[in-house]
Amino acid sequence: MRLRLSVVAFCLLGVASARADWLDDLWSDEAVAENGNPSITLRAHDADVVVPAAILDAAYSQGSTSRDVVLAILRRYGPCSDLLDLNRTHEHLTVRLFVQREVPHEDSVVANQDAVIAWARRGGEEKPGMPRITKAFEVASGFERVVLRYTPGLRNARCVAVEPTS
Repeated sequence: MRLRLSVVAFCLLGVASARADWLDDLWSDEAVAENGNPSITLRAHDADVVVPAAILDAAYSQGSTSRDVVLAILRRYGPCSDLLDLNRTHEHLTVRLFVQREVPHEDSVVANQDAVIAWARRGGEEKPGMPRITKAFEVASGFERVVLRYTPGLRNARCVAVEPTS
């Protein structure tokens, strides 16, 4: 009986920690290098959240919904802003959830339109000290609209009002 309770407790604790991993890792250096950089854009009445596909897939595979993902990201990583105060409740917050995917370098916007890359390739030889782009990520133009009752929950952000300077 004790063994069975221990196994059940271990499984439940393991699931809880696994659920947090995708959120904990979202902006880690390793995750950004591997999956791309997420982003949050706030406007006066709504927001955009961009999540790398691999992170979103991990969240979904652990049972999270799009609503859960958006709420968790805004609570953990939402910036302080005069446009949209994430330290208070918003009854009907609309968030556009965009997915970011890795694309083959030769198909990326960066490879086809970036003047710096074109300059770096002139003469056919690599320039010493010139940064190399090894991965390219692009945000899909389509999005999922998530409408939620946003509550701040336990936010990491502690916003401080700054007095204007003259």
